[in-house]
Amino acid sequence: MTTNANPLLTHLEQGLRAGAQTRHFAPGDVLFYEGAPADSLFLLTAGRCALSFGREPRGVAGPGDLLDPVATLGGLPHRVKATATEAGAALCWPVDALWQSEAFAAAARRYLADALLSSQTRLDALAAPIHYRPGAPAEVTPGPFLFEDVTLIFAFCEADLDVVRACLPDGLSLLRRPVFKGGPVILAVADFPNAHPEADPAARFGYTETTYFVPARFGRHFGLFVPHIYPSTWEPILLGREIYGFPKRLGRTVFGANRASLEVDGSDFFSLTWEGAEAVSERDLVGALMDWVGIERRMASAAFEAGEVLRRAMRLPPTAAWTCTTTSASRRPAQRTTRPRMRSIA
Repeated sequence: MTTNANPLLTHLEQGLRAGAQTRHFAPGDVLFYEGAPADSLFLLTAGRCALSFGREPRGVAGPGDLLDPVATLGGLPHRVKATATEAGAALCWPVDALWQSEAFAAAARRYLADALLSSQTRLDALAAPIHYRPGAPAEVTPGPFLFEDVTLIFAFCEADLDVVRACLPDGLSLLRRPVFKGGPVILAVADFPNAHPEADPAARFGYTETTYFVPARFGRHFGLFVPHIYPSTWEPILLGREIYGFPKRLGRTVFGANRASLEVDGSDFFSLTWEGAEAVSERDLVGALMDWVGIERRMASAAFEAGEVLRRAMRLPPTAAWTCTTTSASRRPAQRTTRPRMRSIA
C-alpha cells in the first residue's frame, strides 16, 4: 500500500510517509467516535471500517480510503464513528505535522474545494424543480406534449476526433467530410418556457435542455447518434429516460444575451455565442445539415418531402416555420431556431 493510492495523498511529499504511524486493529475496534477531536488523518491500508452517524450507517471504508477526511482537514470534530468490521491496519499522521508541508496544504485545500463542489452539486440536483399541481395524482403523463414559444439553437462544431469516435457504439462509424480535422458534433440548445401535456393545458412547466448529436453511418444508412441529453428538470428525465429510453441526465443550460452555456455536475461543459439574423425554413435547415456532413442536399430535400406526405397521410399536426439566426461556436457556424409551437411524445 502506497500513499499514491489516494488522490489527496498523490500530492504529498515522499518524505511524509516516513512520518506516518501504523495502527493495527481487530474486528469491533473503534478508531474514533463521532464528536471526538480529529487530530490525526487515517488512511486504511488493510481491512474495512463501518462508518455511522448516531445509529444510522454512513457507508463502509476500505483499503485506500481516508477516514472522515473533510472533518479532519477542516479542523472539525469527527462527524462519524469508525468501527472495524475486520482485522486491518491504517496509516496515521498527526494533522498539525501535515499542515507544515506546503505540498500537503495545497493538496488539502484542493481536496476540500472538490468536496464542497460535490456537495453543492448534490444539493442542486435535489433542488431541481419538480412541477406538480395540488390534488393531481402522482404519476407521469406519457404525452403527447405541446411546447410553446420554443427557442432552439443548433451549433455545428468540431471536437477531438478520438473522443467523438469513442462515444459511438459498436456497429456505427463516424460520418464526416474529409476536410474536417476533428470529429463533427452538433449541439442543440433549447429553451422550453411553456410545456404541457396536450390533454391537460393547466399542467404547464418550463425547462431548458442541451442535446449532443454525432453524425453516424450504419451500413448504407446514415443518421444522428445521440450520446447525451441534459434537461434542467426531472419531468423530461422521467419521460425521456425512464419511459422512452433516451440518454438524459440533469444539466443546467443558461441563456443570456446572444449566448448560452451548459453546466453539468457543477462543471462548465461549453459556452456558445452568436450574432446576426436570417430567416430560413425547416427544409433549408435540414439541407444545411446535409451539406455540412457531405450528403447531397437533394437527398435530404426528397426525404423531407416524403416526411410531409407521410405526415398528411397520418393526419398529424403541421409544423411551424422556424426563424433562424446565424450564430458561431468554436470555429463552426450555428443557427438559432425559434418555433412558436411544437408537438412531441417526450
